[in-house]
Amino acid sequence: MTSPYPEKRLSSILRQVEDAVPVEPTAVYRGAGILSYGRGLFNKGTFSGSETRYSKLRRLHAGQIVYSRLFAWEGAFAFVEPEFDGACVSQEFPAFDVDETADPKWVHLCLSRTAFWESLVGTGLGQRRRRVQPKEILAKSVPMPELAEQRRLLGRISGLAERVDQARKLMSSAATESRAVVRSVMHQLTGACGPISRHLSDVLEYGPRNGLSFRCDNSEGGTPVLTLGAVTGFEYKSSAIKRTSEPVSPNADYWLKPGDLLITRSNTPGLVGHAAIYDGNPEKCIFPDLIMRCRVKAAEADVRFVHYWLQSPLVRNFLQRRAKGTSPTMKKIAQGDVQEIPFPVLDATSQRALVAHLDRVRAKIRELHALQVGRLDNSEALRASIIHAAFRGQL
Repeated sequence: MTSPYPEKRLSSILRQVEDAVPVEPTAVYRGAGILSYGRGLFNKGTFSGSETRYSKLRRLHAGQIVYSRLFAWEGAFAFVEPEFDGACVSQEFPAFDVDETADPKWVHLCLSRTAFWESLVGTGLGQRRRRVQPKEILAKSVPMPELAEQRRLLGRISGLAERVDQARKLMSSAATESRAVVRSVMHQLTGACGPISRHLSDVLEYGPRNGLSFRCDNSEGGTPVLTLGAVTGFEYKSSAIKRTSEPVSPNADYWLKPGDLLITRSNTPGLVGHAAIYDGNPEKCIFPDLIMRCRVKAAEADVRFVHYWLQSPLVRNFLQRRAKGTSPTMKKIAQGDVQEIPFPVLDATSQRALVAHLDRVRAKIRELHALQVGRLDNSEALRASIIHAAFRGQL
């Protein structure tokens, strides 16, 4: 059934806007990305200007519509919520202001439908995987009831949308909750670790070392360089990389080895000092200047225990006290701070036993997370059917 609402050309509703931000290599930016299937923006954390190949970024503003030119074929359209006001994206993400005769959330709903994506790029794989230009968006028409009717329909949908959003937020916070539980367990087990009279430097092969900054142009076949996102959250993310085409030396000290412990040396107060273990992926990978690398003496400590230990309240409080910087939103820790992290007098066998216990705790948390994913899938299906009914005039 076709929509009972009149069609209106998007060029009469949307106006492309540009708020360009010049990139400075030493500056730090707050990034955002767009989830596919109309699921909105997500926080990409912070990154330095040296980690991007772009000479300028685009700053977003609340109330705008933004999309990915490369992934429009799978619904990468978003409404800019207030929490993303001021976040930066690349020039691959055009942004639009919305005319006062339309509700931006209704426009986003129109652009988030599968029928709209397919009208842009077709259904063939070769057609889909191409950049969609703003003029192609603006040339399309969408169902556009009167503003009051738009808001009525949005109100009918919002109840379920809130449930779906709540489920999604629970999923996104699952990793945070997992870390909180691990820290709580570490706090409880601190007493079982014996005297905390050593320092992290006592179990390291050598002092922490900073990586090297490369100009990343993401060229095909370029050398992988980790970003801060690879370590943020105490979980190693092998996909959080950029690529550089600059010359590299096979014998340089900036290459990572599986089992290397990585620690962020610059980030927001709550994220500085986050750590993860490099798992060997991608191979031949470089760590950047904003990350420190440590190598643990296998005879002295288990690197997995050290990773857990760095999440403990004792260490987090220590590093947050040591973190310095004139900016209230960005802090740094030095190599000496990492070396002086308090560390327990505990043999490697006992450390491994604690690691096994903590691994079991995390496994249970992941089971709960899987249940949340199932509930979210059911909610998404119900939401899709209600949106379909709204466009058919059945709400």
